[in-house]
Amino acid sequence: TTTALLQLLPDLSAWRVVDDEVIVDKTVEVNGFTTTGEAETRREVRTLPISALSDGERSLISITTDIAQRLVVLNPASLNPVETGQGVVLLDEIDLHLHPSWQRHIAMHLPRVFPALQFIATTHSPQVVGETEPGRAILLHAGGKVEYLDESLGRDSGWILRHVMGT
Repeated sequence: TTTALLQLLPDLSAWRVVDDEVIVDKTVEVNGFTTTGEAETRREVRTLPISALSDGERSLISITTDIAQRLVVLNPASLNPVETGQGVVLLDEIDLHLHPSWQRHIAMHLPRVFPALQFIATTHSPQVVGETEPGRAILLHAGGKVEYLDESLGRDSGWILRHVMGT
C-alpha cells in the first residue's frame, strides 16, 4: 500500500501512526527571499497529520488504500497483490475533490499503480478526458449511442469542452 501511495503522491513520505493518527512528511514549495533579497522558491519537508492534507490528497489516499486493501484481502497467496491482483474498479466522478492538475494525472496513474486492474470511471472533467489514451475514453449519449474518443489525448480543456462535451 505504501508503494502505491508513494507512486500517486510522491511528495508524501515517511508514513507512520502516532497516537492513533496517521502522520506523513510532506515536501512543499515555500516562496521567500535569499539573504541578498532575491526571490526564491525552496522545497521544505513538513510533518503533518493526514487530516491536515487537502481534500484531493485525502481522496487519493482513500481511493488508493481502499483498492490496495481489497487486493490484499482478495489475493492472500500473492506476494504482491497490488501489482498482480486482477479485477474491475468502478469510480464515479473520478475528478471529484481533485485539483485540476491532479485530474490530468489520475487517469494515467491509477492503471500504472494497479497494472492488473481495469478501471471504469465517470467524469465531467475536461482535464481527465484530456489525459485519456485514444480509444479509452467513451462518450455515452442519450438514446444509447456510444462514441470512442481518439482525439482527446493532449488536448486543452477548452477544445474538449467545445468539441467533446458540446459546451
